Amino acid sequence: MIRWVTDVAAAALDVGLIQLTSDAVRTDAHRFYERLGFVASHVGFKYQPPSASR
Repeated sequence: MIRWVTDVAAAALDVGLIQLTSDAVRTDAHRFYERLGFVASHVGFKYQPPSASR
């Protein structure tokens, strides 16, 4: 499915960038994405306000 997006759909839709998100603990997934040509480029941060935990 990812190969179809990178090889077929992106070209058909004239997409300039494909970005995905993966949890930091998913190291096997990261290797998989890198083998497909993706490059790690960001570190993300999350904040859960106290009112959201109710």
